Amino acid sequence: PPTEPSPPTEAPPPPTEIPPTPDVQEPSSGDLETFMSSANILLYEDMAGVPRTYRSVQQALDDMGLPYVDTKDWPGRFREYLITGPEQGPWDLVISATESREAVRGEFWDYLEEALDQGSSVIVETWLLDQQVGGRAGDFLKRCGIDFQSDWFAPPPSQMVLTPHAQSHPVLHEPNEVISMRVHNFWRGGDMGDLLEMPNGSDAALIWGARPQVPDSYGVLTVCQGGQMILQTFPTHQYEQDSVVKLWQNYIYQALKARYNLSQ
Repeated sequence: PPTEPSPPTEAPPPPTEIPPTPDVQEPSSGDLETFMSSANILLYEDMAGVPRTYRSVQQALDDMGLPYVDTKDWPGRFREYLITGPEQGPWDLVISATESREAVRGEFWDYLEEALDQGSSVIVETWLLDQQVGGRAGDFLKRCGIDFQSDWFAPPPSQMVLTPHAQSHPVLHEPNEVISMRVHNFWRGGDMGDLLEMPNGSDAALIWGARPQVPDSYGVLTVCQGGQMILQTFPTHQYEQDSVVKLWQNYIYQALKARYNLSQ
């Protein structure tokens, strides 16, 4: 006899479509340029007080056509602007370029951390960490995820050729290609800054260093906090001027880009 047909099975529901994950979009060049053209930038550059000296950071900002408040080499005015801020909102970028003097120390590290807390990007050039790392400067390094390694005192010119530890990092390529850092004006027998190292688990990036065979140590340029913090511990005026200005323009561009992304 014919068999009974099997009862129809219920068709499975159609699979739920999962919407594609949107890609993280880079800011359009037009939006970023508009933001940068009206950014609130605070500059302290103590080489302003040294006669007949080229101001690399000022030149970098001027060549980029960016507005900025210039406190020159006056730490009191720099402190005042750090505390009061611009007329509207926090600073978008604070630059503390200390190369010839020791004025930016102690409480200034607190002010720079407060600027970071408010969303500002911060670029620091310093050569005195060996004298300050036990105090507030040490807290600043911890925030960056970096450790002080040693003072960089009186190296011969052959050991001052900086080599990239992070070859593909955008701070070496955008907006300028920075190929090399050659000693141009050697100061014999002096303090050349500080060497830094990365502890285990750090997400900081050592960009330039004095020993390419040790990529997590002997660093003199660090980027951390998603590009919001840039720390340079070698002396600007020891190196070829054109390369230095291009590198500072990259610092400024990348720091403002990080600030722009944070504000979106």
